[in-house]
Amino acid sequence: MVASVRVMKRTSSDLVPVSIDGRRMMIPAQALVGFADLLTALGDGADAAVAPGDIAVGTEEVARVLGISRRWAAELIDRGELTGTMAGSKRRVTLSDLCAYQRSQRP
Repeated sequence: MVASVRVMKRTSSDLVPVSIDGRRMMIPAQALVGFADLLTALGDGADAAVAPGDIAVGTEEVARVLGISRRWAAELIDRGELTGTMAGSKRRVTLSDLCAYQRSQRP
């Protein structure tokens, strides 16, 4: 299925009017940016997934996403450079916080 998407003149800082196959709707601007990032990643051949931002992942997943060691991921959390919480003895980071950190590290 191919959809025709057209971004119309922006009317506010929070919502962007979009027309998809002639159906008009208001999309949060941040969602449109995220969707563009997703399409770019897929176009570059990367794997991608869409998940709720409040899902918590452990240091192993954080390390894999950031391309660092699990120990360094734990250090980032312990220092407060990467927002995380403790669940018993396990460090947890929400996907939202992980993505925010990843964006902040881009040149």
